[in-house]
Amino acid sequence: MEREDYLAAVTIGERPPHNAQVELVDYDPEWPELYRREEEKIRGALGERALSVEHVGSTAVPGLPAKAIIDINLEAADTNVRT
Repeated sequence: MEREDYLAAVTIGERPPHNAQVELVDYDPEWPELYRREEEKIRGALGERALSVEHVGSTAVPGLPAKAIIDINLEAADTNVRT
């Protein structure tokens, strides 16, 4: 499957084009703490349904310049369960 076909198949809604420049900044030693705070919020909201919460992407690599956006990978148990 070609890339565009795959993206169309797995995307909900429209994919507007990204026309802005991506700005890379020097590594910020605050990024791990920013991630930790977000992880705490996620785990607080989902409890045991949050099976895995990980800091991923370039901000997770000490010393690496990155776009200043904290990327988080979340693996959750059944998200359709209401508590």
